[in-house]
Amino acid sequence: MLREGFARAEVVTVSDVGVPGFRVLGAVEVELGVGGAARSPGGAVLGRLLSRLLVGVGERVEVGELMEAVWGSHGAPRSVSTLESHLHRLRRFLEPERRRGEAPALLVADAGGYRLAVGRDRLDSASCASLVREASELLAAGEAGRAVERAEQARALWRGRPFAPWSDETWAAAVVAGLEEMRRQLTETLVDGLLAGARPERALVELGPVLAEQPLRERPWEQYLLAAARMGRTEDAMVAYRQCDRLFRDELGVAPGAELQRLHRLVLSGSLTFTTTRDVDGPIEIADARTATEIHLPTRRPRLIGRDIEVADLARRLVHASTVTVVGGAGCGKTTLAVATAERMAAEFPDGIWFVDLSPAPDGEQVGAAVISALGLTGAHGSAHEVVGAFVGARRMLVVLDNCEHVLDAVAVLVERLHRAGSRLAVLATSREPLGTEGEELVELSPLALGDSTTSPAVELFLERYAAAGPDRRLGSKDLRVAAEICTSVDGVPLAIELAAARGRAFSLVEIAEQVRTDPGALSGPGRGRSERQTVRAAVERSVRLLSSGEQELHAALSAVPGPMTAAMAAALIGGGPDTDDLVVGLVHRSLLVAEGPRRPGGRSRFVQLAIVRAHGARMLDDAAADRIADRRDEAVVGTVLGRPRVGAPELLDFRAAMDDDLAALRASLHHSLVESPSWRGPALVGGLSDYWYYRGMQLEAGRWVQLALDRCQRARPVDAALVAAAVARRHLFAGDLPGARAHVEALCSAIDDLTEPDLLDVGDVLPSVMWSGLELLTVELHGQLAARAREVAVRTGDSSSALQAALAGLVAHPLDPRRQLAEVEAVHSAATERGNREIGWMSTILGVIAGMRAGDVAAALAWSERGLEHHLALGNREVQPIMEMHGTLHARGGDDVTAVQVLAAARAYNRRNATRWPYRSATTAVLEDAARRLGPSVYERAWREGSSLSLAEIAHVGKPQTPVAGPESGAVGTTGRPVSGG
Repeated sequence: MLREGFARAEVVTVSDVGVPGFRVLGAVEVELGVGGAARSPGGAVLGRLLSRLLVGVGERVEVGELMEAVWGSHGAPRSVSTLESHLHRLRRFLEPERRRGEAPALLVADAGGYRLAVGRDRLDSASCASLVREASELLAAGEAGRAVERAEQARALWRGRPFAPWSDETWAAAVVAGLEEMRRQLTETLVDGLLAGARPERALVELGPVLAEQPLRERPWEQYLLAAARMGRTEDAMVAYRQCDRLFRDELGVAPGAELQRLHRLVLSGSLTFTTTRDVDGPIEIADARTATEIHLPTRRPRLIGRDIEVADLARRLVHASTVTVVGGAGCGKTTLAVATAERMAAEFPDGIWFVDLSPAPDGEQVGAAVISALGLTGAHGSAHEVVGAFVGARRMLVVLDNCEHVLDAVAVLVERLHRAGSRLAVLATSREPLGTEGEELVELSPLALGDSTTSPAVELFLERYAAAGPDRRLGSKDLRVAAEICTSVDGVPLAIELAAARGRAFSLVEIAEQVRTDPGALSGPGRGRSERQTVRAAVERSVRLLSSGEQELHAALSAVPGPMTAAMAAALIGGGPDTDDLVVGLVHRSLLVAEGPRRPGGRSRFVQLAIVRAHGARMLDDAAADRIADRRDEAVVGTVLGRPRVGAPELLDFRAAMDDDLAALRASLHHSLVESPSWRGPALVGGLSDYWYYRGMQLEAGRWVQLALDRCQRARPVDAALVAAAVARRHLFAGDLPGARAHVEALCSAIDDLTEPDLLDVGDVLPSVMWSGLELLTVELHGQLAARAREVAVRTGDSSSALQAALAGLVAHPLDPRRQLAEVEAVHSAATERGNREIGWMSTILGVIAGMRAGDVAAALAWSERGLEHHLALGNREVQPIMEMHGTLHARGGDDVTAVQVLAAARAYNRRNATRWPYRSATTAVLEDAARRLGPSVYERAWREGSSLSLAEIAHVGKPQTPVAGPESGAVGTTGRPVSGG
């Protein structure tokens, strides 16, 4: 029974347990039970009955109407009892868990008819209508990207004609017609959003089937002309209009409408362009060529992916600001973004838009000449500032200055002189660092979003460019995952993604992924000549050449850490130095280092190199330099671990936070000292990190390092070998493997004979943790052995903390009667609390819980358990399965089954994430079975689902009284403080 309960609990997806959802946008289906799996009612009769009731959901449907729906004109001779037998079957289908004699809750009799007593919000058609409405509102507000998102979500709900296969029945026709009209509106909104978001090629794809199915609707033809013109496909637009004109005249006897005719005239004149009024958030309009803005921009790919928000932000700023600079690392797409935004801004700059590429300018003296050439002012007399200034005058114009980083001072001087009093000039600059002019607004451009999905903007860009490269292959889900891995390997940098995708003509996706993992900086694309090959490395090199020697040294050294790091770690990589912080600031300023900020409030800032930047830095190092920097990194990490505070010291919080901050460096050091170049440092790290991994819920990762360290213990110091033995023993005990743990427990105990302080204290500190890992699993003999060794450490060292640990270990190995045990535990707990030793504090609470249960005092045991949770939270621990499991069991013993199930579900979720033993305590199985029996399936499964996402902090409050949430739609408040429905 228990196993089945777990299976049910872990697949809950329906939001309102007990109330099914209904799918009518296609074949009629029902989402039944906690699994949410869609099922048809089975058979034509039940299908017709359910469809007829859903057409008028929530309203009474007379018996005669139901008979007509099922049997048509042959319905009259049928007996009502036959109908009722089918309705009974339908009830059983809709409410499979309804007990005999219990009144139906969904399909109810109602004054000569029947009613499906559910709200319209349980139909997918209601969800679709809400999404369509939201998409329209977003589009009206100028948020094209989000509008398209909502429209696509709405369309995903459609599976065919509504109420199929009974869409054309008389009783369904009106509702079906309304839903199909909603779908037409949905498509129009989607296309409008694509057009507003500068995705005309996608709009054309959407419009093809629409025009084939609904050729006499004018709006799709208007959209087609707009999309074709936006892509520069004038001939396609002309052909479409002629086809539309002939169709309308032949079929309707009328000419196309006024708007279509106007668009046709604009196509003929070659003046159909998209512009915007006021702001990019305003409506899309058509500008006549006679008043169109003079635009001088380079050609670009027609589709800009994943940058709708950035374009809108840039455009809004340009309306009011004099200078806006797009700052970002190499290959992030600054130029493409600037050009795409400038294209949108024609209405705001009636006096023209010009683009100036400054990358060919060898130095600042050539900046003026480059601007004069781009503006077509060659031959004018005077200095560059005078010539350009005279041309700009009071014009409302936009100048895009691209690639400014190597001539920053000259660009800044020019821009400041042009922005004299009365100037209406706007400058949009792209650079890897700010210009530093007065009033400059910065827009920092990050790589494309990656997320966890194979449909992220980065993957979308890769797939589009990969298809353009020529591979005529259909991609499956596995291919999409590989594509996502490629994008992740280059941190979502658009240039690297495009160059990787271009290799699709020569290599498979798997081969490209391997190439990118090996060296993302080596990506290149073919140019017209070999000297024009575009490479990621060259893009980064342009920035690195501008660095000082110290910044270049740090840039190369940072490649030794494949992830975020602190400034302190950066300093360690170059051997320290007071100016490291300044060097870090310089790299961030030049977009060669990304500032990620602190992981937590008050924490240390962290910095990370993008993969392509890290690859460039690594190539700057020869083998000797790379080894030297790796040694510095390992030395810094090992020094921190070996200098960790003792178990229970308040400073452990700072130590674990430091490990979190430089986790990437820690992992790199582990790999180097255990895999690449095994040394004593590997076991030393593993021996010192066992508690860190445990309290951070990183048991799966820890398992790999622990096993490697065990295999390398011949290189280890005696103290580290003993600590590794303790880690291996704990790993086996968490998995329920006593035979596997025994030899390592004995090795740990034996090691104490040959150790002296401070190593003896380090090993003595782990003895209780081994006991607690196998509290119910270790034999009396092994508990006794560990307790004896703990006492020996306390005696030999005279250490007060060791004495407390020995006292606890003795109470485990030789328990007293419950009342005396509670008194002894209270004494140890008080002493530990006075000293601020929360590790000993929480260990003592476990014994308090056990003694309380032995004494039959559940309330006292629960109070001890709550103390234990407080200690864990104060230690910054995130998840600790054994105490979570014990806490849940106590709630069950106290009669609170709902809270018990919630807490045990959280413990089970921890187990699944970390592959630890489940259940940890033998009594848990019976506790859950009893709770399931008392609560019933619905309440049990809801509690299990709610508990699966609880954190340790939430568990500390679960089951305690909460303040009810006020409001007309507030439901009952569950024990987690969350609204509970159904049941």
